[in-house]
Amino acid sequence: KPWVRSLHITEKLGSDAREVLATARQHVKKTAAHLPQQQACIDVIEHGIIHGGYSGVLREAEVFKKLVLSETAKGLIHVFFAQRTISKIPGVTDIGLKARNVRKAAVIGGGLMGSGIATALILGNIRVILKEVNSEYLQKGLKTIEGDISSHH
Repeated sequence: KPWVRSLHITEKLGSDAREVLATARQHVKKTAAHLPQQQACIDVIEHGIIHGGYSGVLREAEVFKKLVLSETAKGLIHVFFAQRTISKIPGVTDIGLKARNVRKAAVIGGGLMGSGIATALILGNIRVILKEVNSEYLQKGLKTIEGDISSHH
């Protein structure tokens, strides 16, 4: 039972712990600026260090309840289920449709995106017709595609 007793230990926050928490806060600010749950986790950990594990666990439950009902959480939950749903389209995915074998494709525009798409198709053994507004742009696109393909071989 030593861990149960440890829940009631309160210790002064050492300077190294303060530093770790400060670094964590900075990191979260950069990587997850719009997600309140990361900052909340750090707050709860800090609370537990200062006021003891037992108090920290109670604070965690309280903060969790608040976050779970927040608009951010509702949005994230919605996104999660939306991603699950799009893989199953009623009347399409359940009738066993097979993808057709594509042998040739047309790409409109040989700029950065178009040449990238054309390169991917060619590397996938698909013949490509490249459409451009004039011959100068067409030559530029072809050169880019040739360069991309030669860098793959």
